[in-house]
Amino acid sequence: MRATIHHLRWLWCNARAMAILSDPPLGFVSLPDAARRLGVARGSLNHLVREGRLAAERVGPHWYVDPVVLDAFAQTYRPSNRRRTVRPVNESREQVARLLADWQEATADELAIGVGLHPGNVRKHLVILEAAGVAERDDQAYWRLTEEGRRQYKEAAKAS
Repeated sequence: MRATIHHLRWLWCNARAMAILSDPPLGFVSLPDAARRLGVARGSLNHLVREGRLAAERVGPHWYVDPVVLDAFAQTYRPSNRRRTVRPVNESREQVARLLADWQEATADELAIGVGLHPGNVRKHLVILEAAGVAERDDQAYWRLTEEGRRQYKEAAKAS
């Protein structure tokens, strides 16, 4: 019982100390608020702080920015308009099916290299193709097109 009381007292004291330490410095702006002001994602602002492009001060577990520094940074900062190119899902799935037709059989990891996707995403496509009756997997984790899948692939090849 004594150890439990001591443990609870220790937890209470440390929680109280963390609460005191994590109070924001007077007038400083938290990173989530700074991100909203700049119109960027919180993760982007974290990246800028880690790179040293934006000066921030850590208090306890949180980071804060001086409003003067934030305003000066906002004057010169231009967020990148670069966006990830997202491939349409159906296009990726068709590419997986095409490779299966060409290669006769393959593992998800082999297909991932051929398609240029993460193996987990290729597995998702394969499960969807399996549910549609187009692909099947054997006991050694090799995937191949079913008879129906080969028929559909031949029809699609003739149409294009």
